Amino acid sequence: MRSWVINLAETYPEIIFGGFRLEQELEWKQLFSWFWAQFRMIDGSHPVYHELSEDDRKSSIPIMIHGDEGRGLRSQAFMIESFQFVISHLGPYTTNTSG
Repeated sequence: MRSWVINLAETYPEIIFGGFRLEQELEWKQLFSWFWAQFRMIDGSHPVYHELSEDDRKSSIPIMIHGDEGRGLRSQAFMIESFQFVISHLGPYTTNTSG
């Protein structure tokens, strides 16, 4: 996952930063601050609220992680893990899971 994020940060940072470029730090920090304030109403017990300061949350990129176990050829077990950024490169009102 780390290599994917590094590659995206170098080639298309807008995917990571909600449509903003890396140098638009004020804008993406405001976006992430807004996101974490909204998410607190859904899950105020999330570790991000206990382990990070409000200032650190401004730099915390919200992601979703999904893992699933499957069976391949000869009933070999394997694990698939995927991730995606919660905030779309099209902005916070277009979700990455909306199709």
